[in-house]
Amino acid sequence: MWRLRVSTIALLLLLTTPCLARRGGRRRGTRGGRSKCPSGCTRCTNSTSCTACYAGFALTPESLCEKCGDACKSCALAGPGGCDVCNTGYTLSAITAQCQRCAENCVKCDQAGPGMCDDCGPRRMLETRLEVHGEVHECHACGHGCKSCTHEDGCLVCDAFYVLLPDHTDCALSWLRVGVVIGVFLLVVCGGCFLCTYLADEEDVDHHRPVRRKKHDSVEVVNSQDAMQGKAHLRRRVNPDSPTPSPPAVRASSSKSYPLLPGYSGIEIVESHSFEGRT
Repeated sequence: MWRLRVSTIALLLLLTTPCLARRGGRRRGTRGGRSKCPSGCTRCTNSTSCTACYAGFALTPESLCEKCGDACKSCALAGPGGCDVCNTGYTLSAITAQCQRCAENCVKCDQAGPGMCDDCGPRRMLETRLEVHGEVHECHACGHGCKSCTHEDGCLVCDAFYVLLPDHTDCALSWLRVGVVIGVFLLVVCGGCFLCTYLADEEDVDHHRPVRRKKHDSVEVVNSQDAMQGKAHLRRRVNPDSPTPSPPAVRASSSKSYPLLPGYSGIEIVESHSFEGRT
């Protein structure tokens, strides 16, 4: 995984560095606009005269920016033989003032060539040994899964899915960590699928559920009669949710059974609805 990230970053730097190096600066024109400076310039007075250059370029007596020598980071004079600081993995020759390559996997050295390294790159350890012609400084790879190591202490830090062995010689793959990551991944995926299925089922139920219309109370006429030369209506409010009441029983005659009163046995009580005599 880390190799993929490093490769991606290196590729982006490789693609963008030449573009940045070739990109010219801008100078403000007489009307407030900006005109392009010559190649390698960060500031200029006109389209042919530079006052400052990008890193890796040097200002010439003709007020132009020219590229430094190979692997040179900054220089006072353009071209080979004028470098002041070299890129990582190179050393500056005191004789030729040019940048020379260090040993393989070496990021810092005082002398070019193999066996002269002072600092190694990532996942490398510096090993020093004494030979007949002198000391030899070489870079060796760390163990499998080891992120940082030294020649004296062995492995110091392992990768994410590895654990350090007790003797610090190597890193072993931790199946527990791998299982935890896989379990969390499956939990997230399955949980997302379950949630999507549940929401889809709820939408289907809501879509097929019949729409319930709101019921309103109604009014029906129970009895209607003329009263005092006018019309009188007896109405009743009916709730559609309440049970329908049974219709009133129709009386067969005008007589109605009343409970017998003491002393009035055999007397029939008749209702009267006469409105005569009223004005």
